[in-house]
Amino acid sequence: MKFKKPNKKSLRGRLSNDIERFLQRGGEITPVPKGLTGIEAKNGVPAALPELFTSPAKGKQQYLVDVVKRLDERKHSKHSRPAPPPKREPKKVAIYDDFGEVIRYEWQ
Repeated sequence: MKFKKPNKKSLRGRLSNDIERFLQRGGEITPVPKGLTGIEAKNGVPAALPELFTSPAKGKQQYLVDVVKRLDERKHSKHSRPAPPPKREPKKVAIYDDFGEVIRYEWQ
């Protein structure tokens, strides 16, 4: 038996029914102001702010365009990698007997 995923309409209906039952049983919904988080603050800095923006800058910042440009230059430079040596094709060499007649051919 294949399980069929519920569509958005049925999910919304089920959620609104759950909310109505919760409120009818005496439940209460308290709105939360924007910017608040359930994560506790550490060292006086709210945890809602990522550490990326609260910590001091590390090193020199570079524009992404310049970085990509250098990578492309390095990729297309002629000195980046030596050309591979040409492939040596096998040669057919005749093997002669004592009288100068060809016995067989070998590939070398």
